[in-house]
Amino acid sequence: QKLPLASIGAPKTLKDFINFSIKNYPAKRYGLILWNHGGGSVMGYGVDEMFDGDALTLGELNSALAGTDLKRQKLEFIGFDACLMANLETAFISKKYADYLIASEELEPGQGWNYKAWMPQLAKKPDMNGAELGKSSAESFVDYYMNDEENETAVLSVTDLSKIDPAVSALEDLIKLANFDLSKGNYN
Repeated sequence: QKLPLASIGAPKTLKDFINFSIKNYPAKRYGLILWNHGGGSVMGYGVDEMFDGDALTLGELNSALAGTDLKRQKLEFIGFDACLMANLETAFISKKYADYLIASEELEPGQGWNYKAWMPQLAKKPDMNGAELGKSSAESFVDYYMNDEENETAVLSVTDLSKIDPAVSALEDLIKLANFDLSKGNYN
């Protein structure tokens, strides 16, 4: 089927892709990997070169995921093969739709994840859960890039999204205590 071009920066594009996949490829468990550029909590995910660099803000990511059937069946994991996406804000949004977040809090090397290493492991053990798959993908990512002299860092983390609420509460408390006064240009 040939579809018209659609921006990855439009929530409808991601929502339609997820719903199409769930409807046409029924499975006991699902995972989602979003590959492109990442800009963290400030810039969001993706840069669509065909649509003036349009990207999904985290609010738009939440909107896209909320419009899917993931409300009934969570993803085993959501992965970002993109820079800077392992942050509390992305985890907070993802926890409603997935059990684990696999992402880097740093810049990723341009080649991205080492799919050749962990995909065969998944094929051999298709009942692998998000924690196991995350560990496999993270270890293979770090192993691959630690042997590459051009890359200074190789960071890929796996976050159990059921355990982030205390971190979210602590951040909310810190924000309340900070009492930042823009007119004075300092914290009180």
